[in-house]
Amino acid sequence: MTKLKVEKYCSEANVLDYLEPDCINLICAGTGSGKTKMCMDWATESGNKVAFVAPFVSITNQVKINHPEIEIQTGMKAQDQEVLADGRITSFHSIPRMLELKEIDILVIDEIHILSSYASYTFGMLTTFWRTVEQLRLKHPKMKVVALTGTPQFVRMYPLFNFNFIEIEPRIQLSKPSEILISKSWTKELPKEKNYIYLYSSRKQGRQQANKYDGVFIDSASKDTSMSYHKILDGNMPANRVFTSTLLSTGISITDPVDTIYTNWLDLVSIVQMSARARIGGHKLKVTKTIPFFLKGGMSKPDLKWSGDFEKDMRLLNQYETWYAYVAHSGDIQDLFTILYSMIWTPLAELPVLDEYEEQY
Repeated sequence: MTKLKVEKYCSEANVLDYLEPDCINLICAGTGSGKTKMCMDWATESGNKVAFVAPFVSITNQVKINHPEIEIQTGMKAQDQEVLADGRITSFHSIPRMLELKEIDILVIDEIHILSSYASYTFGMLTTFWRTVEQLRLKHPKMKVVALTGTPQFVRMYPLFNFNFIEIEPRIQLSKPSEILISKSWTKELPKEKNYIYLYSSRKQGRQQANKYDGVFIDSASKDTSMSYHKILDGNMPANRVFTSTLLSTGISITDPVDTIYTNWLDLVSIVQMSARARIGGHKLKVTKTIPFFLKGGMSKPDLKWSGDFEKDMRLLNQYETWYAYVAHSGDIQDLFTILYSMIWTPLAELPVLDEYEEQY
């Protein structure tokens, strides 16, 4: 493992010197430390031909806004591959478009931890994703693969990724909450709070609460025509109270001040990622301690026996994440606090072993 210390941003370190071939170079640094910007700068400052894939169109949209100097095309067949070779950006779903490029020096996989989440609600996409990565390696034998994440706790468990770990530790850490608070419900205080983002558990709930508490509702179905969504892409809070889905739980940067972020979710990674949307930091992270209906009967610990089938393995990893979060939420609030604190402040530290709780639930 390579450990690099910087003052505030990843770009302060010459990470290119530490990239290795024939592996996935996993760059792990706290959310808000500029991992994505550093990789995009490689395309403009170091002369590398960079291909960049991200899980959500919302991320690629914001990258386009933040890097107008790079000509970018997403989700379409390139008419001029030479022009676009320095700055092609696509979503995970559109990664086969990268096969059109004549030359790639660095393939960047942003927010790689999302791959296991995709396994829970897509079919076939992950097989296509991984097959395309392998095809790109064959087509561009000198290409180096770089993956980015601020939450490596689970994805690093998958041995077939063959990670070269590069940890970047800023002295000044951004996007961190000032407090982590856990309760069974925060509903009663919502009408009293003036400025917050709320990660709802269902569209119906989010829409109802946005209407009830005079807030803005954003979901994936309406984002393209939503002025509020486009304000967020510009880094702004579109209103004092924003109710959103996981659409904004990863990758998006909000530079306006945010007082409180509420998460109503079981997924520990989504909790940490949602907290990091407020790039200024200093906000309160308030977590609803809840168990989804489908887990009321309990859940057995998955046996992590990897098959080599990428899609099946990601599904298994997702099951493990769900089991771990279930056991953590079922335990003492202090245990859950300790886990969340560790995930936010020391992302490469080993998570607490929860096997001893298994018999209780």
